[in-house]
Amino acid sequence: MLWLGDNTYFREADFTTKSGIYYRQTHTRSVKELQPLLANTHHYAIWDDHDFGPNDANGSFYNKALTLKAFQDFWPNPNYGIEGTDACAGKFSYADCDFFLLDNRTFRTPLYDTGLSEILGSKQIEWLIAGLKSSRASFKFVAVGGQFLNTAQVYENHANYAAERDFLLRRIREENIRNVVFLSGDRHHSEVNHLALSDDLYISEITSSPLTSSAHRSVKEKNDNLVKGSLIKERNYATLKVSGKLKKRALSITFYNSQGEELYNHAIPLQDGK
Repeated sequence: MLWLGDNTYFREADFTTKSGIYYRQTHTRSVKELQPLLANTHHYAIWDDHDFGPNDANGSFYNKALTLKAFQDFWPNPNYGIEGTDACAGKFSYADCDFFLLDNRTFRTPLYDTGLSEILGSKQIEWLIAGLKSSRASFKFVAVGGQFLNTAQVYENHANYAAERDFLLRRIREENIRNVVFLSGDRHHSEVNHLALSDDLYISEITSSPLTSSAHRSVKEKNDNLVKGSLIKERNYATLKVSGKLKKRALSITFYNSQGEELYNHAIPLQDGK
């Protein structure tokens, strides 16, 4: 199970104190209906604004050291950190797939008038590119709280931070890194995005949201990278299945509603020359 941020929602009274931060994490983890899921599979997690601090919080949040410690205590990922930083980031492998868990809060700045704004920060981006370039995995999954490929400059989409987004896309293209799939949440709707970086190089993004909170029923935005028919505007979850012979893998994504009924499926073949 991969949790894509906003796994708990801090209230205003919570994130000002250590006791409040740990209370909210404990309260969420104690939900009765969650226990069978927690007990029956591996769990990995990233954070977004609501389990980092206030709504739409950036790196200036004063209690981020406390929320990081609590997150690490409740989500024991295999590893944390990028050398020289306190990033809530890490990496793990599952079969022949690699997963890169990004931190979209610690290095986030406001949207400066100068345009020199960032979400991931240069050190985390170079860590990611080095890891992607070195990876021999069939698929390289990049988990990040907010949407990366959606071109609509709304809410907290990476499109608002155009310079950093373009830089990361350019680095993936320059290094010819194939079979990269972004995984994101945040938006309270689900969709699949696809972007061609060259004639034979593309990247995809799977947004899966929300699991239990309210869904946005009215989504009206111009997203140039949206895969037609993939938009889902109700509570849902997605499963990822990688199958096929080595070097001929394919990724199958299936979305389900709260009753376990299939809503949409999409397939991504392995790109040659990885």
